[in-house]
Amino acid sequence: MSRFKKKTAGISGSSKLSSNGLVRLAGAAALTVGGVGGILIASGTAYATTPNVTSGYYTVGTGSVTGFTVTPGSNYVASFVATDGVGSSSTPGTVSITLPGTTITNGSAFASGVSALVTVNGTQVGFAAYKSTSAADQVTLTLPTVVTSGASVQIEFIGVSNPSETSAVTETGSMYTSTDTLVVQTNYTIPANSVSFGATASNVGLGQSDVTYNVGPIAVSSGATGLGTSAAPFVLTFTPSATGDASVDLPGASSQYTVTVTNSSGAKSTDTVTGVTASDPSTGASSASLVLTTPLVSGDTVNVTITGAINPSQAGSSPVTVSDSGNSNDSATISYGTQIGSLSTSLMPSTSSANPTTGATANFVASFVATDGVTAGSSGVIITPGSGLALPTSGTAAVTVGSGSSATTVAESYATASGVTSVAMPTVNSGQDVSITIFGATVTGVSGQNSYSVSVATNKDSLAATASASEDFTTIPGSVPVSLSNAGLQATSNYTVSGLEATANMTGQTSAGSTTLGNSGGESQLELIFPSNTILPTSASDYSITDTTTSSASGQPIGVDVSGPDVYVTLANTVSSGDVFSVSVDGAINPSTASNQYSIGINGSVEAAPVSVTSVPKAATTYPNGALIQSGGQIDVIAGGYAFGISTPTVLSDIMKMDHSSVVSGTFPTATMPAPGTLINPVGTSGYWVVGTNGEIYQFSSMSQFMKDGYVVSQVIPVPNAGGLTAGAGAPPTAAATMANGALVQFGSTIYEYAGGVATGIATPAELASIQKMTGAMVVMGFGSTPTNASTSANGTLVQPLGKAGVWVSNDGTLYQFMTASQFMTDGYSFQYVLPVAMTGSYTLSSI
Repeated sequence: MSRFKKKTAGISGSSKLSSNGLVRLAGAAALTVGGVGGILIASGTAYATTPNVTSGYYTVGTGSVTGFTVTPGSNYVASFVATDGVGSSSTPGTVSITLPGTTITNGSAFASGVSALVTVNGTQVGFAAYKSTSAADQVTLTLPTVVTSGASVQIEFIGVSNPSETSAVTETGSMYTSTDTLVVQTNYTIPANSVSFGATASNVGLGQSDVTYNVGPIAVSSGATGLGTSAAPFVLTFTPSATGDASVDLPGASSQYTVTVTNSSGAKSTDTVTGVTASDPSTGASSASLVLTTPLVSGDTVNVTITGAINPSQAGSSPVTVSDSGNSNDSATISYGTQIGSLSTSLMPSTSSANPTTGATANFVASFVATDGVTAGSSGVIITPGSGLALPTSGTAAVTVGSGSSATTVAESYATASGVTSVAMPTVNSGQDVSITIFGATVTGVSGQNSYSVSVATNKDSLAATASASEDFTTIPGSVPVSLSNAGLQATSNYTVSGLEATANMTGQTSAGSTTLGNSGGESQLELIFPSNTILPTSASDYSITDTTTSSASGQPIGVDVSGPDVYVTLANTVSSGDVFSVSVDGAINPSTASNQYSIGINGSVEAAPVSVTSVPKAATTYPNGALIQSGGQIDVIAGGYAFGISTPTVLSDIMKMDHSSVVSGTFPTATMPAPGTLINPVGTSGYWVVGTNGEIYQFSSMSQFMKDGYVVSQVIPVPNAGGLTAGAGAPPTAAATMANGALVQFGSTIYEYAGGVATGIATPAELASIQKMTGAMVVMGFGSTPTNASTSANGTLVQPLGKAGVWVSNDGTLYQFMTASQFMTDGYSFQYVLPVAMTGSYTLSSI
């Protein structure tokens, strides 16, 4: 058995590290690295529904799958990568998937007769068995095979159909597995389906003359027998797209109307139009009342051809209706003017959160294909944001034209007035791809899943196209931190809520008094509102108050009253106004449902204590892995100190789905190649590559090879491409050779961990177990008796020392501690690349 030893002296101090690897800062300087989401608050308390203070979010449960997508079509396909594997030889694994019922025929995503075909790593492995669920739009599938860690899985639902939507519908699907129990979500768009009859024009150009219209086939309903007589003419009505506009100029001669009728037996005939009354007002609807030789009867279908019409001069989508009011599907649409194609929009975070938050800023991206091109000028593209989004009044947008290696990105000005944003554009040719990124858009949605809509037109494609999307407009709770000692499902855990400040004297009592729930005997109380499925201890000895301002106020409470997930804590000692304190609960039992959205409410004479934020070098200075640096109109992603240029906003969006760094302004690093051991994954591929000591990159043949060579999945950086690096021949070097971040390397009888090139000795098997639980790294053998070791870690290395809560970043040999999650993300860092380390080495610590 190997010996474990400390290589250097570390940072002292005690704090808690959650078992799932999420990092917490102690005391008022706490940084919660949990996810964000809805606050779970128990009801029925004596206090107001909204607590005085709300803690940050914390996570209970294991991790989540990655790369979850839903592709709708004749069959729905759900794809994901299994982080921890699913199922075993003795216990089949399950996958639970929710698709909103409104997107599926009959209101249920998984109607009777629907089956699911499972494909793992490109090989079909069989059909998944269904299990019943309580939700109409959720299904739990029992997988037909064991899915290993890192495997790519596709589940194809056969026989699911879309509804007849007249416009595109964006929905949010979610999923989790029996192993990766945290729910992940993705947005997908159901395209518009055709309406019951069509209406086309031979030329949709504005003001075009001699245009031929074809309307139909129109089904004549049972209530329309005899339609087409002089008493009940067959009427076609064209309505303009906007009030005050003119509609189509219809001809007045019967000869310009041809009516083809197909009866219920399938026989076709041409019905002679004997009379036409055409109305053509300068504004408003226009119509043609047709009198036919043979009136229409139930079961007939009708096609009408109109020649010699003149189009309106305004762009828009004009509805067409018929007089057969008994038919519930009696409308179609003609769009005048040309329209851009393939419009898609997205919001990407620019400050403080992994998701756009209410009132925060986000980077807005509109991508489309220019049908007729765009003429360069100040009003080249017109963007009209709907609900949920507001664009800045003016600024500079990053405009990318073209695709692939031919794409070019330029900076163009824009201005917003009366809710409409006009973006200056370079010349765009017909059929070219265009992406526009506007930085600093304001999210105006409310808390929870919300939709927003955006319409886009150009000075050539003047008919506006509209796209809708759903974003998680999540309002992050207050700054009070919470930590827990064990994040497992239904595990016994110790909780600490810190960073509380008394807003008034909170009177204590040294002898037992009345502790009736919500009604003390004169002493002050605090109410802690836990998630509804948390089980709390009932003994006062399991609770404690720690007053960091007045130590004599610390101690156990005089009593507690527990009502389900709520507890009233009756103070034994007086906490003076202005004191900063924390409340600890030992021996609580975690919820049985996994979530990264749990939070605790606190009621009483309390508020969140102000937090002093230390000046920390920003990502534009330290160049950490995953940093997104913007210079002018260009954004690059950093990997191993090397800048990978991002060619389009679409690629940027793909990267940010995996790497939740905020875009920060700065200059790009000058390194000519990434540091050895840097792990990259070009977007759109399933390949993992490592940079060797010779500067070449090597691809792993399998996830098994990746793990056995000592590498860590969480340290893989999504990049737009190979960055011009040369692919090396042969097998990839092991992590022992490249000194990759997170590698565990054994030299002789000692195991070391690499972080930014520094090798730190691991002191105990418990430390090794903690690190491996969080990183999944396998121990590999080193070469020689001692590791190759840098004197200081590489700039931008993010570490969380075991036994010392907090996230630190290295810069020029000094470690700097982040004080809040907002600071961490606003400064451009990503929690994905934080490494748990046994000790910090002989670094200089920043003053706090």
